[in-house]
Amino acid sequence: MKFSVIDGWGRLPEGWTYREVAGVAVDKQDRAFVFTRGEHPVIVFDRDGNFLRSWGEGVVRRAHGITIDADEMVWLTDDLHHTVRKFTPDGKLLLTIGDPDRPAELQGGKPFNRPTHVAICAVMPLGKPVRQLSTLSRKPVAQFATRERFDGPRL
Repeated sequence: MKFSVIDGWGRLPEGWTYREVAGVAVDKQDRAFVFTRGEHPVIVFDRDGNFLRSWGEGVVRRAHGITIDADEMVWLTDDLHHTVRKFTPDGKLLLTIGDPDRPAELQGGKPFNRPTHVAICAVMPLGKPVRQLSTLSRKPVAQFATRERFDGPRL
């Protein structure tokens, strides 16, 4: 597979700059969600690089990882807020795992102490849909199973 630079792709609004891009995720509509450590944490572009919107201002302390799940929900890992958060593609906060004001005890087994990324896996045990969220948080892997709500960690 070959990649090439497309000059001018991802043009920002006047006066904006990229600052420490921590991750990029692409949804089913080929929109690129750029997760930055700048003033505008999530910057969304269409497939041609046209700016669509930004969100996450005042919510994210330090961007670290971004994942888009099969339902098009956006998961952000904030290592200085010690959280993993689930958002709609338009930036509406749906779920926060972890306490943004208190890191968990290091290697203590509770969410989180500087989480770095999430991986989402849809599984179908006994025919019932369940989401599994795995995170790296200075502890090898923590798994969370959800149905309609957050059920807590399985470590």
